[in-house]
Amino acid sequence: MRNLTGFVAIGIVVSILLFPTSGCQPQVKITHEEEVARTYCSSCHLFPEAQLLTKRIWIESVLPEMAFRMGLPNTNKFLRISNEDRQAVAATLPKQPMLSMEDFEAIRRYYWNFANDHLDSIVINTKQIQQFYAKNSQFPTPFVTMLKADTLSQKLLVGTQTGYLNSFDPGKKSIDTMLKASPPSHVILKDDQILVSTIGILMPNDQNKGALVQVKNQLSEVILDSLHRPVYLDEADLDGDQSPEIILCNYGNFQGNLTIYSNKNNYWIPIILSTSPGAIKTKILDADQDGDPDILALFAQGDERMVLYLNEGGLKFKEQLIFRFPPVFGSSYFETLDLNSDGFFDILLTNGDNGDYSNILKPYHGIRLYLNDGQNKFKEKFFLQMPGASKAIMRDFDQDGDLDIAAISFFPDYSNAEEGFIYFKNTGNYNFEPQTTPKGADGRWLTMEPFDFDGDGDIDLFLGSSSYRGLGASNEVFKRWKQERIPILLLENLSD
Repeated sequence: MRNLTGFVAIGIVVSILLFPTSGCQPQVKITHEEEVARTYCSSCHLFPEAQLLTKRIWIESVLPEMAFRMGLPNTNKFLRISNEDRQAVAATLPKQPMLSMEDFEAIRRYYWNFANDHLDSIVINTKQIQQFYAKNSQFPTPFVTMLKADTLSQKLLVGTQTGYLNSFDPGKKSIDTMLKASPPSHVILKDDQILVSTIGILMPNDQNKGALVQVKNQLSEVILDSLHRPVYLDEADLDGDQSPEIILCNYGNFQGNLTIYSNKNNYWIPIILSTSPGAIKTKILDADQDGDPDILALFAQGDERMVLYLNEGGLKFKEQLIFRFPPVFGSSYFETLDLNSDGFFDILLTNGDNGDYSNILKPYHGIRLYLNDGQNKFKEKFFLQMPGASKAIMRDFDQDGDLDIAAISFFPDYSNAEEGFIYFKNTGNYNFEPQTTPKGADGRWLTMEPFDFDGDGDIDLFLGSSSYRGLGASNEVFKRWKQERIPILLLENLSD
């Protein structure tokens, strides 16, 4: 249990750092170093303020990576890239350096002078969960990559790092294997078939070994191959021809894309919406209320942003930027809902990806709710701190008429490892009480799925663990994961 004093103040400071205000402020003459930093460090993404990371992380990790990507020679870095990835990475690098060593040294001086030695401490005051009973679901295979509820069969589809897609009955503990390929990342359930995106190689890479697979009548067929690490899959009839298009978030690493695939005469035609890596999730919705389906997309991996692709007909889209975040924001997941019942979609967003070049606890990681003003302009309504937040969903878990939040972290504060799962109980007026269970420390939760598996009318939760040793995990935490061996944790809802 930790002290919550100063939570609101920290939230305000974090918001100012991430989204500086533009009101009347005294003119401050910037230094040459700051001018150079702002010129180069906003050329590919939103400018990251120095206070977002520590001096050491900037100098030893982030800035050397930036220099490499901007073309400054780094033979050791290049040789550490696998032979299979080297050509793809080289294709993303400029042929000539984009900046001089003199300018790079000026950038180093700026971040050294303005960054702090430490970030603000993270303060969360948790109580014991009363709403859920946590227990091992008895799924036998470790390293879960995906969970999806099949409400027709009342089974849970489970993807594993070993490449299996299994159908798991949580009540009977029975398992049927549906597919053996590379690790499944997402599925769409249709009347008589399942569409499965398989990621290829799970760890960051630029090899196009991902695929889209159709499973029907216990037979599988590859629909699309040579994909760049697809992590999310959507389907919608975007052009009104009664034949649905497929939208794939090909996350990649140095390379990647967000692409629509349209089937014309049994041939899949790619329509690329974005050639940048990091597409992580989409949502199909009619954002401008003109009767056509639009695409809302979240991007991580450098140029972190949320983009609305407005459907103009004929599979042509107009791009509208909703948010742009600094490259250390760690965008990880979103869902849409109409929280204030005004007829316009709002956005619940998590940011907490902490696996790249700045693996320290960040006070601006957590859960944010953005309200829509009716013109698809959004304002942050609340922020809940949660280190490493990777997914959050809003549901009325306790059936009291308001929406609570369930959230997982893949990069938690391991000194409080039970905070890998937090239930935020809605106490009214956009206030939430964080609650945890000791079982939250028993795995490294990569995925979460709501599913009323027992048919009693309330929402249960399943957490999928991929418990390979994470950055910052102590020997004690890792030993606990190995001892408990809980690939899937069931949080059974205790509502009457």
